[in-house]
Parts: sequence; C-alpha cells; structure tokens
Amino acid sequence: MKASRLLLAVLTVVVGLAAFGASAAIESSLSAKGKHFDRVFIIILENQPYVDVIRNDLFKKLAERGTLLTNYRAVAHPSQPNYLAITSGNDWGVNDGPVNINTRNIVDLLEAKGLSWKAYAEDYPTPGSSQCFTNESAGGLYYRKHVPFVSYDNVRTNAARCQKIVDGKQLDVDIKNNAVPHFSFYTPNINNDGHNTGLGYAAKWITTFLGPRLHENNFVEGTLFVVTFDEDDYSHDNHIYTLLLGPMVDPNAYDSTHYDHYSLLRTIESNWELGNLGRNDTKGNTFDNALTHSTAF
Repeated sequence: MKASRLLLAVLTVVVGLAAFGASAAIESSLSAKGKHFDRVFIIILENQPYVDVIRNDLFKKLAERGTLLTNYRAVAHPSQPNYLAITSGNDWGVNDGPVNINTRNIVDLLEAKGLSWKAYAEDYPTPGSSQCFTNESAGGLYYRKHVPFVSYDNVRTNAARCQKIVDGKQLDVDIKNNAVPHFSFYTPNINNDGHNTGLGYAAKWITTFLGPRLHENNFVEGTLFVVTFDEDDYSHDNHIYTLLLGPMVDPNAYDSTHYDHYSLLRTIESNWELGNLGRNDTKGNTFDNALTHSTAF
C-alpha cells in the first residue's frame, strides 16, 4: 500500500473512532441493556506477541483511541484452544485438528437470556445454511479451528444455530439493516488475521476493516469492540495485545490488571448477568475497571 493510501486509512480509523462520542448519546436499538455495553464485537487476529504488536505504528495509533490491556495473556498453544477458551471457559487440551465437544458454551448462556448472537467468518463456504460446514478448511482461506462454534455438538447439530454462522460479508448487510446482534464473533480469513501474512498485513487489514464501519452510528452505539490475538509466537509468555474500543472506555488509556481469555468470557457473562459455565470463567478479573463511561470520544 502506498504511503498516502495508508495515511488515509489511518485517518479514516481515527475519524471513525472519534464518532463514538456522538453515537454514545444515541440510545442503543438493542432491547437487552448490559451493565457496561449493549453489544460486544470480538475480532481475533493471529500469533503475535504484545511487544511486537505495540511497536507497529498502526496498532500503536489504534491503541490511542481506546483502552489497552497491557497485561493480557492467551491461555494455551496452539491456536484452537484459545478460541474454545473464549467461548466455553476451557481449552479442552486440544490441538489444531477438528474436534467435536459435547459441552455448554456461551451460546447457551446468551440464548437463555434471549440475547442474539452470530459468528461472522470470512470465506465461510456455506453461510447461513442449516448445516454447519465441518471440513477442516476450504479454499485456502477459511479454517474451522478459528470458528469455535462448529466444534460444539449443540451448535453443529442444531439447524437454527448453524444458520448463525455466516460469511464476513454479512456484517455490512447487518449494519445497514441495524441487525448486528448482541454478541458478534468475527473471524478474519487466514491472510487477514496475519497467520500466513504477518503482522504488517494484519495491521493494514484491521485499519481498513474498522475505518469505514466506525462511521456507522447504529453499529458503534452501545458496542464494546475487542481487538485481540489468539496467542503469541511461543516466545513471550503468551503476552498478547488486547484493545477495548467504544463509548464506554477511555481513549489513550492503559489497564495493567492481569487478564486472559477467560476474563473476556467472564466480562460478557457479568455484563448481562448470564451466569457462568462453571469452568475457568468463574475465575480471574472482569474488565470492569476499564469500562468506565467516557465522554471524551
């Protein structure tokens, strides 16, 4: 990307994030209000240690617009157990191969409270189908291990739940129709998440991905955005970059509290009083200290 185009992309993100202030004044259209946020939108990137990410100019600039969790850890290696941890409270001792797990998960807690959810997976082969796509990969870009819901028996064998797993392109349709659910789990493809392409590529992708969408008031109002990584590169104690964005967090702020992927799950459970799964989601800190409403955006 040429320097001028990259600068424009960065400025687009900054302007978009500045719109949080205006959108915060608009009452969220979502029916179920949370303690800190009415919607959560999680984006997971791949395989980079905190020390490298925070040195990247684009990620550093993005961090100025939100609260950076400077002591956040992934919970396992390789990738897949971290995705399972965020959504079920356990890493299940698995590797990156396809697994089928008979267990309760975040979907059960959300649906019990009448909350909507959706998994947006870039290049997902059968979006919105009543049958989940269960192959390990497809087209060289989609990988099942990064979409944890397919691994849960009570999602994979449930037609209505399988229809909640859609292609990433559906996000813009949902934004336009004011239909982004309470809980969104966004999985970039294997290039955009940096797995096959590296940190610089992922930085440019997250910049261009967030920029235009953060101009959409009906998307950002009441929404907590979580930008995180699944794991580090095995060299830095699984210390990873995790950034909170939204009208309920302070800009250019830092929180050095110890957090991990279970903290993310516990924060979501606490926000809507979902109860818990009785696993590692009962331990550790929630993000409450970082989720203080800000009027600075």
